Amino acid sequence: MDGSLLSSNGISEVPQTESLCSGQPPIFNSHSILTCESEIDKAARESVGSALIDYVLLDYSVRQYHANWKEYVDVFNDNYHIPTIHPGFRRMVKQSDIKWDVGDRYISCTMGWDQKFYQQDEDPLFREYADRLLDVYGEKEWNFGARWVTLFPNTLIELYQDYLLLVVVTPRTVCLCDRHGWVYGKGAAMANRTMTAAFVAAIDSTEAQDAEILQTIHKSRFELWQMGREHNDQWSHSAEKEAPRFHRYVEESVRP
Repeated sequence: MDGSLLSSNGISEVPQTESLCSGQPPIFNSHSILTCESEIDKAARESVGSALIDYVLLDYSVRQYHANWKEYVDVFNDNYHIPTIHPGFRRMVKQSDIKWDVGDRYISCTMGWDQKFYQQDEDPLFREYADRLLDVYGEKEWNFGARWVTLFPNTLIELYQDYLLLVVVTPRTVCLCDRHGWVYGKGAAMANRTMTAAFVAAIDSTEAQDAEILQTIHKSRFELWQMGREHNDQWSHSAEKEAPRFHRYVEESVRP
């Protein structure tokens, strides 16, 4: 490839922020994921497996990264780096309890909840979030610590406790992408602004850590491409088990 943007199959323009944030719309209505019967809509309902209509919009952010949009999806589907990169987040999940689910248009990864998270002491932002969870729910044992869903090609869903993060990543150039993120909540999370602020701060710190990985990967890959070299390695059987499905989807989508 010469670096030009060939195709972004299935990627549509992201709606204006104002239309999303006016009122408290049910989740995904502005993205038409729950309101029509396309393949990706069905994949969203099938993969997340919860009453999405119960969620309401709480927060919105947009960020720009010097990386290819597909590399953002790569990092999203890579759980291999959690123990070394995310000191606070890793206390929330049981990495030995990992389950993958796949469909024609999605891959989903779920990690178990670690009850020791309430004794979090490695990261002040996650300590604050743990304290707010304790204030609202007590020492509740959650069904899972985190669930990540990739809806091909560029829609990502993260579920934590009573929060859901929807991310749409769109390419500007081969080396630049935009990340739009909408935070939704249900139950007590809809009304508790202090807990929501703590959650957003903790998750934002995790994204900042991921951004370092993302942009380092891009820099390395781009330098290899400039030298006419390519490097491939094996996928982790557990932490990256289904990630290659995304690459196969992209290859099939741009194939003439």
